[in-house]
Amino acid sequence: MELDPKKFAELLDKIEAEADEFLLARNQMVENDKERNVNREALTALRKRARTTKTSVLSPFDSMMKDIHGSSTKPLVQEVCSTCGSHDSSEPTWMMLPGADLFAAIPFHAVHTMLEKSFILFTFFATLS
Repeated sequence: MELDPKKFAELLDKIEAEADEFLLARNQMVENDKERNVNREALTALRKRARTTKTSVLSPFDSMMKDIHGSSTKPLVQEVCSTCGSHDSSEPTWMMLPGADLFAAIPFHAVHTMLEKSFILFTFFATLS
């Protein structure tokens, strides 16, 4: 059973196209993983700067119960950011804007919020692969 040279060439072309798609997908997975790691490192650096960990900040309920002194002028529920903690959330933080070679001083809270959202997206795309 011999293959026709034309059919053999078509088969090789098909295999080569499949291999190219596989290598492109693999390279994209590696690039996505690199981006996710850089993002994770940036979030860790911001947490170190704010001197917080994921569990070091009280939950909104705990902080509400701690702050109740019978004062009606304070709001009963005060939102507490788990990354900012007691750190000044409006402190300017230098960040390189995504997709541009441009640095901007953005409030600390906005920077870590953007990084956390993009980390969630990177994690989602990593699980799809």
